[in-house]
Amino acid sequence: MAFILTFEGSVVSSIELYCADEAEAIERANAIVADGPVELWDGPRRIGRFNLTP
Repeated sequence: MAFILTFEGSVVSSIELYCADEAEAIERANAIVADGPVELWDGPRRIGRFNLTP
C-alpha cells in the first residue's frame, strides 16, 4: 500500500499496489512521488518514505 502524504505528514490518499517484489514496489512508489511524499507499506511493515528530490 502506498500512502500519498501532505508535506506535514497527513494522508491525502492511498493506492493499493500489486507488485512481484519489494524492488518493484519501491520503483512504483518513486514514480508517484511527484504527487507528494509517499510512504510505502507491506502490511504492518513500513518499507520507506520517498520524497521529491531537488
